Amino acid sequence: MHAPSLTRLDLPGGARPRGLVLVLHGGKPHSMAPVDARSLEVPVVLLGHSMGARTAVQVADDPQVRGVVALAPWFESHDAVDALRDRTLAAAHGRTDKITSARRTQDFCRRAEGLARQVDFHDMGRVGHYMMRRVETWNDFALSRSLVALAD
Repeated sequence: MHAPSLTRLDLPGGARPRGLVLVLHGGKPHSMAPVDARSLEVPVVLLGHSMGARTAVQVADDPQVRGVVALAPWFESHDAVDALRDRTLAAAHGRTDKITSARRTQDFCRRAEGLARQVDFHDMGRVGHYMMRRVETWNDFALSRSLVALAD
């Protein structure tokens, strides 16, 4: 079996993407059997930005989900962490985010400790919500933490 990896494809002629497609693996129409080595299904990591990250942690209790990678997440103090039981949580947040709160993200991560299999909070420094600065660092965080969750 090969080590997990992700591939980034550059669009021809420097074209910019016009949207995002989330590709979900296939499966059987009526089965609760776990994925096995002969199947084309793969474990799932939920990667979300802002409200997408908040949604991801709420649906992370699906049996196929291994973890959540949250980028500048929109967490509130009353958000439940129960769906993260035995999953990984990796969150990155900039200190100068004026849309969502890095402090709330840290609090959410602390509440998930002991319940989640692994919790990782990464301070992105003096960057804002839209991830327009330190793009490579955001991308590296998302890629590396997704691979960690898949390898667990």
